[in-house]
Amino acid sequence: MPPSAYDTPSCPQSRASRGRNQSTPTDHRYSCQWCITTWVSSHGSALFNAVNFRRQKPARKNISHLLKKLRKPQIQELVYQGLQRHSQENPPSKNIVPDSFGKWIANLPNLIVFDPDSGERPAILLSHIAWASYAKWRYSEQLEHFFCSGGNEFPDWIGYIYKLGRFYTAAKTLLKLAARQPDLVSSMRVEAIDAPSQVAFSVSDDETALMRVVQRLVTSNPEELMSRLGQFWVTEDPEARFRKACRLTLTVHAEMQLLSFYDHHPELAPRLAFMGTSKKTCFLCHEFMSRHPLAIGASACHQKLYPSWMPAPCSVANVRKEHKVLLWHLSQHLEQTAARDLQTRLGVRKPKSLDSTAGPSLSTTDNGAPKWWVHELATQLFRQKLSSSEELGPDKADG
Repeated sequence: MPPSAYDTPSCPQSRASRGRNQSTPTDHRYSCQWCITTWVSSHGSALFNAVNFRRQKPARKNISHLLKKLRKPQIQELVYQGLQRHSQENPPSKNIVPDSFGKWIANLPNLIVFDPDSGERPAILLSHIAWASYAKWRYSEQLEHFFCSGGNEFPDWIGYIYKLGRFYTAAKTLLKLAARQPDLVSSMRVEAIDAPSQVAFSVSDDETALMRVVQRLVTSNPEELMSRLGQFWVTEDPEARFRKACRLTLTVHAEMQLLSFYDHHPELAPRLAFMGTSKKTCFLCHEFMSRHPLAIGASACHQKLYPSWMPAPCSVANVRKEHKVLLWHLSQHLEQTAARDLQTRLGVRKPKSLDSTAGPSLSTTDNGAPKWWVHELATQLFRQKLSSSEELGPDKADG
């Protein structure tokens, strides 16, 4: 039986490894954002039990941050407006038996006022996270209907609920994999690791910082581009907008942490060059991984660029030297791409994409890795699923 979550110290991710002398693919490492589950096996079924939430500080911080955002007065007002619209379109007199969405959304007022630091039992928090897992899989259309009417932009707070639900579905996916393919995971070693510290970053107080960047990227008409940037950002002062956007807290993404681990422990480098992710890989992780010597592919990439991205720290001189070369090539590519897009693609703003909050992907994109690992992974991990006719949902999802 897998170890209880009580035995796992504070950590934002987990890793599992096999010895290289085994015939099966080695060193499968899963980056997870899960914190409040323990597996109880009973007649082949996997159950979730709440554990001491205060023992899991990083995950607690992430969840508390999302719940704090949901408690903002402006978000609560939007939620109540949507609930009022739902009750007007679905009065009790027309629904002797409430529809499933009506039952589900009735818990929304409880979620947006829930404070995990108030001393409530962990089971209450777990019930909210399990409830949130249905938002994306079952009720996304209803949520958009009641809260995005009239062509309004998709509200951020629904994305927060999607993210809460991923804590449940990501954990359950790994547990279902262990239940269905015990031979694959029985000899794995699970260890807790600490994520690298975040780093504060900002540009100088130079009032022409943006102009200097534009002049470096393009050689003609920088003033015209500055004007177009102001129109694109809907501001009369693009310099101030740029300085504000550059006050960031930089974070090492899980993919970069795993690559850094392999760089520092080459003897554990996986034979199966594949990385499973609970959410799709971002643009910068994808670009870095595609240039890395291991050529590890990820399950999917949403091509979203996060300005707060940063590479993993290096403690070994030769690894640091290799990373500097990789980052130099990546920087050259980014500058060339930015210069091209500034001149050819600076136009109408696109609506916000939710690809990064959609949960684990069942598809695989071409990330430059060999095609054989796609077939091998699918054969090993999903042989039973391919013959199953189960309906995909939060209780039966692989992500």
